[in-house]
Amino acid sequence: MIASLDEVFDFAKEQYKQAKEGADKIVFPVEKYSREFSMSEGKERGGVTINASGHSITDLPQYDILKNATGLSAWAAILNVDLRYSSQIAMEYGAEKTFLLMHTYLPTMAFLVEKGGGNTVGLRGDGLFAAYGVTELDGEKEVVDGQAAAKAVQEATDSGKAMIEAVEDVLSAVLKDERLGDLKIGVGVDVGSVVITRIGLKSASEVTAYGPTVNRACKKLAAKAVNKIHVSQAAERMFPQSKGGKVKFTKFDGYFEMHYPSDVRMLDGESDRRSGSRR
Repeated sequence: MIASLDEVFDFAKEQYKQAKEGADKIVFPVEKYSREFSMSEGKERGGVTINASGHSITDLPQYDILKNATGLSAWAAILNVDLRYSSQIAMEYGAEKTFLLMHTYLPTMAFLVEKGGGNTVGLRGDGLFAAYGVTELDGEKEVVDGQAAAKAVQEATDSGKAMIEAVEDVLSAVLKDERLGDLKIGVGVDVGSVVITRIGLKSASEVTAYGPTVNRACKKLAAKAVNKIHVSQAAERMFPQSKGGKVKFTKFDGYFEMHYPSDVRMLDGESDRRSGSRR
């Protein structure tokens, strides 16, 4: 279990309340929106990366003190979560409802990253990406301990499962008055080396991460998932195995889709997280 449903509901409800209070002070543009968009079609686009408040990568001091155009190599399990059909939502429902949605959805996802043992690296328009098990690499250490790697992968995928549950069971209730329809997300997880760096200007910079691992999690894996978790072949190999484990993987072209058993949940106290170990 990552958190209780009540805990996540209370957090999301508070974010929504704050967003409503903020929205009351904003003069939103009045436009006529077309309803020609289908919520089952369309492509996703990323946005500007900004660091999340809360349990972020800059909470790790070695990365917070990075100067501009410097960086450190690290190993991590990278999770990316994207809101499906966000462009259609914005076009169909307008700026105010999009404002309320994002200020409820994104902080709740970052909250679950923290509860799941990860560090949010950045918010990207309609999603975020986070790092788990961050281990600095150097000339002497280029291999991550197997148990530590397995733990990082399971923390990332468990967080992804919690995010899907939160969207289905929490955000739908908190945002019911906005009548946004069924919200859906995609989660991607990959593992490998990344470069964590500070980028920008002296007046405005951020700490972020680059590398194929980030790109695969964000562009290839999460982009194809709809309320599912897609993992790379490397992440699937590292996922912990145990006798009697119940998590299954379906192989597709270049990635795996995860299937947790119906009785394994991350947002209530009915199932032990360890029951999610794979056979």
